Amino acid sequence: MLPKSLITLVFCCLSLVFFGQNKAEKAVIIQEILLEGLEKTKEAIVWRELDLKVGDTLVLENLAQRLERNKSNLFNTNLFKSVIVDTTFVGHQSLNLKFTFDERWYFWPWFIFDVIDQNWNVWWKEKNRDLNRATYGFSLEQHNWRGRNETLTLDVQGGFLRNISLTYYRPAIGKQRKWGVISRVGYWTNRKVPYRSEQNKLVFYDQETPAFKQFAIGLTLNYRKNLYTEHFIKARYESSWASDTLLQYNPQYFFEGKSQQRFLSLGYIFERDLRDIKRYALKGYYIRASVVKKGFGIFDDLNTLSFETNYSHYFPIDKSRYVALNIKYHRTWGEQISYLSNIRIGTGDNDFRGYELYSIDTQEFLFLRADAKQRLFAFNIYHSLIKKERRSIANEIYLRLFTETGWVRDHFFTNGDQNSLQNNLNNGHLFGAGLALDFVVRKNSHLSVEYSYNKYDKKAFLFFHFGIGWDDWRKI
Repeated sequence: MLPKSLITLVFCCLSLVFFGQNKAEKAVIIQEILLEGLEKTKEAIVWRELDLKVGDTLVLENLAQRLERNKSNLFNTNLFKSVIVDTTFVGHQSLNLKFTFDERWYFWPWFIFDVIDQNWNVWWKEKNRDLNRATYGFSLEQHNWRGRNETLTLDVQGGFLRNISLTYYRPAIGKQRKWGVISRVGYWTNRKVPYRSEQNKLVFYDQETPAFKQFAIGLTLNYRKNLYTEHFIKARYESSWASDTLLQYNPQYFFEGKSQQRFLSLGYIFERDLRDIKRYALKGYYIRASVVKKGFGIFDDLNTLSFETNYSHYFPIDKSRYVALNIKYHRTWGEQISYLSNIRIGTGDNDFRGYELYSIDTQEFLFLRADAKQRLFAFNIYHSLIKKERRSIANEIYLRLFTETGWVRDHFFTNGDQNSLQNNLNNGHLFGAGLALDFVVRKNSHLSVEYSYNKYDKKAFLFFHFGIGWDDWRKI
């Protein structure tokens, strides 16, 4: 007679085998995939974003999650206002899928109203909304040109800051559509130029004729290994000129008082993106690492090497509460760095909450950031523009609690020049925290009203932001 322990073991093994077979039977095969609502977009652009095809076997337990992931892939192309996925079971083992798209309006003429200050908060709070510090122009954006998700953008600005630039973006080239390209050429002139920092505030030089001119041309190639991993090669040529008077005010604006700065740059960027919605992520994670070399001996105006890495993770707690974490590190090496080419916190992609009114020169920084969100409202606004049928605009409002801490290091601009004051924030510890209301429209546009406290002032301020920007970077 077999021992009871052996009988129990055999019974357990048979149960596992039976359970595994039973679980495997709970799967379906995709019999058909239909795409509806594509008026301009080529079907090949849609297939590029899907990890589903006819004949695939899907486990029913993971079906909803798999479809939601593919829906997010399509939405993140910014081609569609909405993507709806319908499932139809054919018998017990087959499944038909239908994707219904509502395409966006693809041509946008924009009126440009911008300010010369590092951000809108400085202009609103410290410059008393002075319209003499504002620039005007227009931008013409043609998205999804020829139905291939290409974008063509023309920017023109006038006044004291004059700019004309043309940008072309095509994400899918070749039969396998794994390669993409971004190119830009532009020319700028400026009569109001930030030429140094005093007490971590930008100081401007103003003259009747242009004090600064710049020509730049850039090309970025990207290789999309799979749906969520991309590699970028970024090349750029930049030539800048400054007036003699501006260089007298700050000899460090270019190297050794030169009136011109020219350089070639080449960079490599790795990116892995599994966020659900790129513009306002609630779950998933994002990783980026980059190395950029500026100056290759052709010109002696600049010679630096930069490394940057960024990691964000977004956690859903339940259907209305979310937590997010971010860490970002940057380091630039170089025996000399011009004021024009230096990294500044408070401008571009390096915002730090609570310090919006300051410009912090740095060559090395580490940011640790966290926030917790609570969805307060979710509602639709209906309209009947463009087409007869009524359409809805999805809106959400979140309450967000945030905290940020960071360390910065500067080797060149802390003491300023002989005529400027100490920039105390350039080295040391930063800390900011606060509350925010986030207004999200179609999960694509995002305005934040934030009440922030910082360690330096030891008091809170009210700020406005368009997007959180943890994972933003310039691809061209």
